[in-house]
Amino acid sequence: MADWLQIQRTTFPDKAAVFEKLAASFNKKLWYQLSVDVLQAVQDDHAFFSGRVLVGLWSDFVLKCQDKLKRLDVVRLLIAATRAHDDNAAAIAFLTQHRDSVFADDTVEKAEEAKSSSRNVKAIKTANTAMEDAQARIMCDLELATLKLKGGDSSGAGDQLDECKVAMDEFPGVLHTAIHSSFYRTNMEFQRAHGTANGFFENALMFLAYTPKEELGFEGDEKEQVRLASDIGLAALTGDNVYNFGELLQHPIVEVLRDTEYEWLADMMATFHHGDIDTFHKIFKQHASQQAVLSKNEAFLERKIRIMSLMEIAFQRPSDERTVPFADIAKVRITQIVLFVLCAAVHIIRSITNHLINQ
Repeated sequence: MADWLQIQRTTFPDKAAVFEKLAASFNKKLWYQLSVDVLQAVQDDHAFFSGRVLVGLWSDFVLKCQDKLKRLDVVRLLIAATRAHDDNAAAIAFLTQHRDSVFADDTVEKAEEAKSSSRNVKAIKTANTAMEDAQARIMCDLELATLKLKGGDSSGAGDQLDECKVAMDEFPGVLHTAIHSSFYRTNMEFQRAHGTANGFFENALMFLAYTPKEELGFEGDEKEQVRLASDIGLAALTGDNVYNFGELLQHPIVEVLRDTEYEWLADMMATFHHGDIDTFHKIFKQHASQQAVLSKNEAFLERKIRIMSLMEIAFQRPSDERTVPFADIAKVRITQIVLFVLCAAVHIIRSITNHLINQ
């Protein structure tokens, strides 16, 4: 392994400092630091650590000392090496092979057994390793679901997701946030391809909640951030169960839309959040001819902004004055007023309930 690092320093002199840092941690047997250094190197330089270089890093270095490294970092490096394959079938075969060779398929059962008998140092270490392996295997299986979805095997991806959900529910401990992030990201992509705007939006919000901002770049590609932000925004507008924009607007990803072709979308979401009918009409008029999603959903969006306006009227009133005069409701300029009031009431109750549940 030390020889491999030396070869890399010679082959890529402009990256010598990176490999010297890895060699220093390896030679000193600083295994925790080595885990951090390898993962950081891959995350900091996606352009270099890709293709053959990344697969070589896994096969010729990480794999040979994986038993000394942090298990969650090992699986992250395995997934990174898997994504370096251009052929989807080859990626699935690569991930499956190394998942089965590095992480045993009975780790959940081992974790439960080790946890119940962890009365000494050796048993505690065994328990910790088993728990980490169980989580690592779940992450591998979630990546397999993503690959199956990418390859057009929607049924297989759905079944894999169901199995992962069972494994997560049965896990005898607290799952790392990276597991939840991966789970909701995969579900989000599944909903994008085969689900509804509501399903996509719900899973996207959960993905954002479990994923640090710096990890939203999708391998350093800022275009993917814009794509994600715009897709979430459009799902929020067109979802017939989405009447709460506050949580999304507070997330930094909305700012990704600024200075892009989707800047209008950030403004539109803010308009819905405040129930501002006049501003909605202004933005709609400016962009409907270029944005098919607006013209296609004109009637629905018109109804939705008026419901949001009614909700805003109700929420802006003092807590001891919840009765809304029809004179105020009339300002919203709606027909079938009773139906709209009932719809707004339902969404107000749902918003309050969701808020209490999230607390």
